[in-house]
Amino acid sequence: MQIKRHSASTKVKKVVVLLCRFKQLLRSIETIAIDNKLSYISKTRFIVKMGSMPMLVSLTSPKKGLCTPTKPMPASPFADGRSKELMSPSTPRRLFSPTKESPSKSLPAYQRFQSLVESGRPTLQLPYKYRCLAETFKCVDTVCSMFFNRREAITMKKLKPAVQRMMRKNFYETSLAQINHLYPEAYKFSQKKMSNPGSLTKYDYYQLVITPNVTECSATVTKTTNTDDVIKSGQQKSMNPQVMIERQQHLHKLLLDLVKAEHNKFLQNLNPPMNINPDKVTRWHPEFDLQNCPDVVQKELPRPPNIEKFSSAKDILSTARNLFDCATPKERMMQRYEAKQKLEKQPALVEPKAYDPVSSVLKGVPKSLIERIRARQAAKALDSMTRRPSQDKECNNYGRLPDLARHIRNIFVTESKGVLDLDFVLTKLENSYRERVPRNDMKDLLQLLAKETPINWLTFPHLRDRDFLKINKSEDLTEIIKQLEAKAEEKR
Repeated sequence: MQIKRHSASTKVKKVVVLLCRFKQLLRSIETIAIDNKLSYISKTRFIVKMGSMPMLVSLTSPKKGLCTPTKPMPASPFADGRSKELMSPSTPRRLFSPTKESPSKSLPAYQRFQSLVESGRPTLQLPYKYRCLAETFKCVDTVCSMFFNRREAITMKKLKPAVQRMMRKNFYETSLAQINHLYPEAYKFSQKKMSNPGSLTKYDYYQLVITPNVTECSATVTKTTNTDDVIKSGQQKSMNPQVMIERQQHLHKLLLDLVKAEHNKFLQNLNPPMNINPDKVTRWHPEFDLQNCPDVVQKELPRPPNIEKFSSAKDILSTARNLFDCATPKERMMQRYEAKQKLEKQPALVEPKAYDPVSSVLKGVPKSLIERIRARQAAKALDSMTRRPSQDKECNNYGRLPDLARHIRNIFVTESKGVLDLDFVLTKLENSYRERVPRNDMKDLLQLLAKETPINWLTFPHLRDRDFLKINKSEDLTEIIKQLEAKAEEKR
């Protein structure tokens, strides 16, 4: 029993000791919290009421007699403009290495995007031979741009196989001669002596060298760079896609001007002659033979110098004889006689009289009637040549109205109703009309049909947030179709 009591008393003592330690910990925690609050309050300012006047009191720690020395904060590198030096790479700066600036961004927007405004889809068609020349120029320009940007010499030996693979057609120097006549600022042609590595003969030979004249063609890029800056000026002389598109558009304009000149000659030879501003022509004259336009004149390309090669003593003697003109008087007389005989043998060219079959057919017809008919034909041709695309679209829409009126009448008769849903009618018209017309265009055609027909024949009632189509079956369809055909004839 005594042992049990002793063990119980020891346990009680241990519990009491633990409780005392716990109380001490709580007291230490409270003191730490109070110290933290006091330090926070000492750094803040609060208001103390003294009497009726509030006062601002700041609780701060007492000032020390001597302050510890502090280092000044370093100035920001962005303040004194040294940010570029810090952000620049650590490699040494090279001589003549200016910062790259895009020349296109320095231009205003109306100059950068001028080609998008001017270059629309052309309505005037070119002859087949002119279109082939434009395609050849495009392929030549593409191949030349690759060599030019790599700073390689562009010879005919390199250019010909690449262009032929691209065009899938034969390529000759005649095409280059035509381009040189039509667009002389596009390329510079010259004959240069090139080495022939890998061949059995060690002789150098002359080749035709083609150099794109980029500085003349890229007129939209302003020359703001310094002429002494060789590297930057060299970087700007590159054939980018913008330069190539400008060159192609310029060549197309030149070809179109050639056709317009031939078209103007044709109009002047008509009876009566027609005077039209070439810029207002949107179609060629119906009787103008477009494919009969003359070929582009060829400008002679540079030829290699004539280096005479003598293979025998006879060639040397004949050259020396021609050089010193050692012919005898008898030989000179024979040469003059042979030249005279050649001139006498040439037959004189007799121009055949032009036979006009129209004059024989119109024999007996009054001249005033013929002139009126020709004047009417000239006015009709003038209207067709200067017609705008919007007028063509309007004429096409009016030509569709008679057939559209028949389709609408058949739909209402088939459904045995006087009012139908507009979407239902549009779906029926899309499935039964002779050509594919978009839904919005079909809706515009219905609006035009309601405008040109009598007021009560076709209406568009709007009920319960839905559009309907109503037709008046009492109106005579034949009279309506006659009116629509007359309107379409007026618009032609």
